[in-house]
Amino acid sequence: MDQTIINFHTFIRRYCIDRRNTLKENRLIAQLKALGIYEEVKAMPEDQAIEAIFEKIKCLDHDEFINIENDPALSKKTYNINIDILEIILQYIEKIDPLQFESLNDIKSASLQNIQSSKISDNSHYHSWSKKEKEKIIETEISHLISLIKKTDKDDLIEISPLFFRRVLSNDEEKTLLLTFKNKWHKKEEQSEHISNTDYLRLHEDEFKKIFKRENVVEILLHRGENRVYELNTWDIDGASYEMDTHIILTNPNSQLYWCTQKMDWALIKDHEGYYHIWGDCFINHAIQNMNNSEVTKP
Repeated sequence: MDQTIINFHTFIRRYCIDRRNTLKENRLIAQLKALGIYEEVKAMPEDQAIEAIFEKIKCLDHDEFINIENDPALSKKTYNINIDILEIILQYIEKIDPLQFESLNDIKSASLQNIQSSKISDNSHYHSWSKKEKEKIIETEISHLISLIKKTDKDDLIEISPLFFRRVLSNDEEKTLLLTFKNKWHKKEEQSEHISNTDYLRLHEDEFKKIFKRENVVEILLHRGENRVYELNTWDIDGASYEMDTHIILTNPNSQLYWCTQKMDWALIKDHEGYYHIWGDCFINHAIQNMNNSEVTKP
């Protein structure tokens, strides 16, 4: 296998991830400034800054909220369309297995074809942007990346730092895993009134984050020798399901997700109502050791 092929795949993934993250940071700054809280929260971690936005919005009266929402200066800095098309492009790139290609030109051609096929669902609407403006923004993002790919050669790909593993599942893989998952864990959830908290836990996300810091979940799974996990998307129209490095579990902000492995001896569900559903001795034992009985939301 030519390392250049793998490096190219990593290079394009990193471009999409870095540009998306930069735009998200710019969007967050614009929102904080529009709400007049930038100076007081700019040193906060991103999750705390986002929480500060929600708290500020709750304090606004209707007219104040509408004025901010309709501020043209803010709408032009939200970058929502750019971020969404970059997410979709990244999914298309992560559908590609670089090990299946024999030359740089082959993977370039496949990547270009996938990128040109990328589009945002027609169900997605963006405040203050017309359909024509939306299409222009998408076209600009795609064109810029296509130009980058075309001018990238072997010399540009000699030293590329590796990225975490993540692969978009095929439709058949996703359907098979979801069927197995639902047959096992949803049935257990339906029986939750008849089982104890040593078998199943349902925790509100605030409680979950106190007991299960993300690094705790990663450590538990790595200790079991599980270096790869599945993340199944059942909610977001433009989302994807993945096989991925365990290190990036719980980093997806989507509102409803399932996590498991092929063995199906544990499961996590994040539902759209803000609760985590937890099965598996590895997690239940950790919870028992790290919480008070009063913190548990009874199934």
